[in-house]
Amino acid sequence: MRKVVGIVVVLVMVLLLLAVFLPVLTAPRRYTPSHPSPEHRAQREWWVGPALGLRLTPAELPRLYGSTSAEPLLKMVTGVVTGKQMVRLLMAGGWSGYRSRIYTREDYTSGGSFSETHVGNVTQTGGTHGAYEALVKNQADLILVAREPSADELKLAQDQKVPLEVHPVALDAFVFLVNRNNPVHALTLDQIRAVYSGQVTNWSQLGGPRQRIDAYQREENSGSQELMESLVMHGPLAKPGEGAYGPLVRETMRGPFYALLQDRWGLGYTVFYYEENMMYETEVAVCTVNLVAPNEQTIKSGEYPLIAPVYVAIRAGAPAASPAKRLCNWLLGEEGQMVIDASGYVSMTSAQRRREADRAKGAAQLAPQPQ
Repeated sequence: MRKVVGIVVVLVMVLLLLAVFLPVLTAPRRYTPSHPSPEHRAQREWWVGPALGLRLTPAELPRLYGSTSAEPLLKMVTGVVTGKQMVRLLMAGGWSGYRSRIYTREDYTSGGSFSETHVGNVTQTGGTHGAYEALVKNQADLILVAREPSADELKLAQDQKVPLEVHPVALDAFVFLVNRNNPVHALTLDQIRAVYSGQVTNWSQLGGPRQRIDAYQREENSGSQELMESLVMHGPLAKPGEGAYGPLVRETMRGPFYALLQDRWGLGYTVFYYEENMMYETEVAVCTVNLVAPNEQTIKSGEYPLIAPVYVAIRAGAPAASPAKRLCNWLLGEEGQMVIDASGYVSMTSAQRRREADRAKGAAQLAPQPQ
């Protein structure tokens, strides 16, 4: 009898323990960083997908390539068009340098790692120039890039007899960076041009302390460098020498940020999306330009003076039924623009796309033709 009572007691204890711990063990786990803290909690979530207007299997996806700053958008696009529900988290503070993270629903709720959201092995990011080269050389079928093709890239396409079809698909902005401890956080376009043309060399000429300006640049043919020359300088920049902390030409999009973490008196540039979502660094500040701060509202309205559209490009003449052409059309349509908004970029209206396309055609007609 005692043995029976003992067994019953043990069973009751086991059932009580299961009642307490089973809900905890089986509950879906939310994504949290390895070392959670108040500043690393998600401030906002954007859920999107799966796509209704376009559905492709991973095998049907075109080969995709993009600028570094377009990587999150490529992740979200590949997810939703292959039938996945995606979520973008905006963190209260940076984690491993990223403020914005993109996950599938499955990984977000299971606690799995989805830091590199690739569907199959199709999504690559290796810079704007590399993306255009891959498209021309038939190593990619569709690219998302931070600028129009440069003169070098147009010449490559002409030499290879590969015409390109390029459309503005989203809005970004070109922004200027300083160390947060620099008291100068407001610049005009004329002041920026004066700094990078060598007419202004000291912060005291801009209302700051008597300190030499280290004007950082990016490498030739990078998306940021081409934007600097076309949007701001309207011509090529002279190659700089050495600054207080080494070369003034910094490679990769992280380069200017790393330089400004050390250099209190430096000035650099990047695109708004990358600074806001991908390289969140509290010790680097974004300047106003002509007294306008870059943000979603001033970019969408055009109030910020340095708007930088993002482009989708395919090889011209792609069949209407091809995955690349279908995906390109979908991105330009209503559902594609909703995904662009959810990814953190600013979507474009039809009128904005027409204006940008007309402007691009006019610029192409004025550009010197390769010999």
